[in-house]
Amino acid sequence: MLALALLLVVGPASANLITVGDAWVTDSWKQQFTLSGAAFDSIQVQMDSTSYPPDQFQAAVFSLFSVGGWTNVPIVETPLLHGLAQGGLTSTLQFSVQFAPNWNEPLDFTMRAFNGPINGTNEVFYTEASWTPDLTQWPGPTPQGNWTFVPEPISMVMLGCLGAGMAAARRLRRKV
Repeated sequence: MLALALLLVVGPASANLITVGDAWVTDSWKQQFTLSGAAFDSIQVQMDSTSYPPDQFQAAVFSLFSVGGWTNVPIVETPLLHGLAQGGLTSTLQFSVQFAPNWNEPLDFTMRAFNGPINGTNEVFYTEASWTPDLTQWPGPTPQGNWTFVPEPISMVMLGCLGAGMAAARRLRRKV
């Protein structure tokens, strides 16, 4: 009964990754993003493009954080195919990612967010995204897998009333 109650009380609430404005060209090019909806304290990005030479990120991969205490974690690899940012626990963060290839070339990447040590059990967000230059914008990334679960208040109240009613009925039946 308790397992059923927990199943009814807990519902999925996903994180969302959205783009902010248009990409802008620097010595490479950047895109601003907002990640929100689940508590996280680190973000990891990985280049998935299969082009040769490989698409890559420009160091520092992450910048322009909207929350104090967040920082890009330098990763030493050639080509730069991964990025990591860490900071205090937050459920909304705006940041930019710096890409090294020409903005006129398509690319694919995966972004993940974690709450705690960086491993699969602490992953609270996962999405695969693509840049297609002929659209001159990002298609909306679709969050996939690994949902976070939060209590849904109305179900909790209803289950509490149901439990109280069952207890009262049992007492009343014993007295009769």
